[in-house]
Amino acid sequence: MSKVQDAIKKLRKEEEKPAKVSEPKSSDAPSTAAKNRGTEIGKVEQNRIITPTRSQLARGPSRQLDQTNLVNHGLLDPSFSRNSLTVNHREMHRRIMADAFCRSNSSVQGNNLVTFCTTSSGQGATFVALNFSLSSIRNSDVGIVLIDSNPRNPKLSQMFEAESELGLADLIVQPDLDVARVAISFDVPGFFFIPIGHNAAKIISTSYKAEIDKLLNKLSSEGREYLFLFDSGPVSEDGASTLIVRHTGQCIFVMKDSETSEKAFAAAIK
Repeated sequence: MSKVQDAIKKLRKEEEKPAKVSEPKSSDAPSTAAKNRGTEIGKVEQNRIITPTRSQLARGPSRQLDQTNLVNHGLLDPSFSRNSLTVNHREMHRRIMADAFCRSNSSVQGNNLVTFCTTSSGQGATFVALNFSLSSIRNSDVGIVLIDSNPRNPKLSQMFEAESELGLADLIVQPDLDVARVAISFDVPGFFFIPIGHNAAKIISTSYKAEIDKLLNKLSSEGREYLFLFDSGPVSEDGASTLIVRHTGQCIFVMKDSETSEKAFAAAIK
């Protein structure tokens, strides 16, 4: 029996075990709801079928991740540690990685593409996306690529001082542009960032639907050694954000329970 067949056999046995879901501690903290298209969420898998390398995007000098600055601007949890997953992210990490890389049925397109979004601004999607990205690095065999896809409020591009650099918008309109040219590496092995890019407000829109589709398909099919995480704008306010959400395999809705109604959430996930 080949290694792949053996891994698939172990996977099927593991999927029979129920997943344990942790309860949120505070109603004021951002909570998350994951929706996966076409596969069931919540199964555990310890034996990865693929063991990719994380070095292909590591070109050029790395930047220093200013952790103190991120904390001061409210984008990074003060208790963040590069050595382990936080309690809040452990369950989310397990589910996302299982659906992205550990399934024997890999027919769902874009399951290594994950969108972090909200129903309205100010819910904390950027905070969750960044903290999840950084806390997942030491616990992953794959590279983590965080992408700023919020043209109305490109907060991550601003914080990483990358507003004027090539990014997502340039990848959309230049199909031959190498992702490695726009991906920024840091002194955190395996973590990469793609800024918003030039003319983002114009390009990341429904008028470029075909181009966006083509790019996301490319990332999904050719970038299987990476998990691509999109920090998106509110789906209820931005047609482009809705477009990206619909073409990624997994979606994390971030919300503050005290501020988001059931009606607003139900409308957003339709």
